[in-house]
Amino acid sequence: MSANRILDHLAIGIILTEKDGSIIYKNQESDRIFSASNIISRKSGTLIVNGKKIMSVYNHFIETRPSEQVTILDCHPHDSGFYIISIQKYDHNNQELYATFIYDPKYHDGINIRKIQIISNVRKIYSLSNSEAEVSYCIYAGMSIDEIAKHRKSSVNTIRTHIKNILSKTGLARQQDIVRLIADISMMPKIQ
Repeated sequence: MSANRILDHLAIGIILTEKDGSIIYKNQESDRIFSASNIISRKSGTLIVNGKKIMSVYNHFIETRPSEQVTILDCHPHDSGFYIISIQKYDHNNQELYATFIYDPKYHDGINIRKIQIISNVRKIYSLSNSEAEVSYCIYAGMSIDEIAKHRKSSVNTIRTHIKNILSKTGLARQQDIVRLIADISMMPKIQ
């Protein structure tokens, strides 16, 4: 799997820009944020935050917080909550690049370290794919097949295939058994 496809599965928007704000790379979550936000957008291939080109935002943070030139963390309110934005400056082959990470906690209600740990544990214990492990967690969280499909931007048939694979790999017979299994795994410490 390519690095870009892996980055598209993250719950954090990642945007790599040149010093002038020209977008070099963006993942799927950043596209979702662009389409849902009036705070963060792109115009003519340039990242815009609060109506300003990102470079003016970078410069503002660097001027007002010179000790934080490597990592900048800020919260930007929006209609249903706020975005957490972290900006990191990189020098790559004498070129100044900026990685902007955007997290929307309201959209990803419940994304947290514990959830990630549970998904990781079930994946490792039962040799599930990442998708199967995430679907098993969604079942544990009480989501219907239709809700899981919508949440994962997949078809209902794909989710049903994941569930069949989960049942086969875990030796379980019913979806309800997945809930009990994940509940048990949720009590475990992280498996290395």
